[in-house]
Amino acid sequence: MNLVFYTVFFDKNYIKVVDLSLKSLTLQGHYKDDILFITSEEFKPLLQQLSVLRFFNNVKFLIIEPRTIDQTFYGSYNKLQIYRFTEIDQYSNILFLDSDMLICNDVNTLFGLIERNPQDVHVSSEAGSLITSLDHGGGYLTPEERKYVIDNSVTTMNGGFFGFTPQRISFFKRTVDHVEDEISNKRLYRHACLEQPFFNINLFRDGHYCHDFTKLINHDGARNNQNILDLKQKGIIVVHYCGGIGDPNGKYSCMVNDFNRLIKTNG
Repeated sequence: MNLVFYTVFFDKNYIKVVDLSLKSLTLQGHYKDDILFITSEEFKPLLQQLSVLRFFNNVKFLIIEPRTIDQTFYGSYNKLQIYRFTEIDQYSNILFLDSDMLICNDVNTLFGLIERNPQDVHVSSEAGSLITSLDHGGGYLTPEERKYVIDNSVTTMNGGFFGFTPQRISFFKRTVDHVEDEISNKRLYRHACLEQPFFNINLFRDGHYCHDFTKLINHDGARNNQNILDLKQKGIIVVHYCGGIGDPNGKYSCMVNDFNRLIKTNG
């Protein structure tokens, strides 16, 4: 049994965004196993009303009450709290998707990659962007680590799309501990990429990761010159509509047009 999980916080308009993602996950991704939402008590009943959920085996919830400050950061950061899901060991493979993603090909390809290397966290890299950048974790590197990153071109790992097995769950606990230590010591810097610097630096230090998701995702879904049917034909599995942080309505308008194109195909 596999698990796909999402986080939904901050703005109720993200519920219609994740609804589109779920529809594409079942229709184009051919996924029928379990879904987990990491969300708030307030959003839980709204998510439960989504009719698309009847197509999945089980729908689970991990409730985390939102903090009253910097809700965009903590809403995104809560994906790392997956280690708190007590049923995690029941699943063979786990996949995280940002809510602003459409699936246009079979996700079993992703689960196959995870199974092939169960000791790794599977990520997509961002070409040309090293983790030496402050917004990607560079502020936490030692001089020796920085030199290694530059010499070996260690690229940024996207925190919105990754897969793993239960044997890697301790990585998420260590990363949360790192964030909470920064918060308790009042050192938390508000990065433009939210929690991604912590994801990057701790995964880099952990060493158990691979970039085999990179060629299966397109991050330019919000651009008008992208044709989702062409991307589907090329074998892209995930299309990411990464507009501005906290802009669910803008993302939805782009996603719904592409989703309608997808459902007219026979894939």
